[in-house]
Amino acid sequence: MGEKMSMKTNNKGKLNIHSIIFKFLFVFLLFGCLLVMITVSIQNDFSRTTIEKLTESNEQQSILTLEKNLGDGYWNVRDSFLYKGETPVGNGSYENAFVSPFTRTEDETGSFVYCFMSSSLAHEAVLKQADFEGRERTDFIRVSGSALDEEGLPIVGSFLDKEICDALNKDGVYSGRSLVEGRQYY
Repeated sequence: MGEKMSMKTNNKGKLNIHSIIFKFLFVFLLFGCLLVMITVSIQNDFSRTTIEKLTESNEQQSILTLEKNLGDGYWNVRDSFLYKGETPVGNGSYENAFVSPFTRTEDETGSFVYCFMSSSLAHEAVLKQADFEGRERTDFIRVSGSALDEEGLPIVGSFLDKEICDALNKDGVYSGRSLVEGRQYY
């Protein structure tokens, strides 16, 4: 009967409840921080996935729109010209670039679109002009597209960056940033 219950007290003999509250708040704060980190991570993953899906969807829409604007038929090269069916798309020269389907596609989708052809199929005069402009010769040359230079001429007849060529050789399509005539495109 002479037993005493032992409770932690402070210097004044009162129950030291502050240490219990501090521990509870500390655990609650850690849990809250963890919950916020998980929520932000999930939200970032969702946003990244959504952006990737929208980008992929926009790319597919741009390709389908361009194909519609160019008309029926298979892509083919004849006499150093790229064709879509019987529609001549271009050969890499300003004079022969068929730009209107590309600018119409950009107007409809908001995306820059280009067509390229293998440098090995391009006319030697076009290749010499691109060489003259100081560009490194790569596997593909621009034959038509929607971007225009400062003078309103289509940006064609230039070689693609090696990174883009590698993607085209591997996958047949490239999506991403590109430096064209000193301007960044996506």
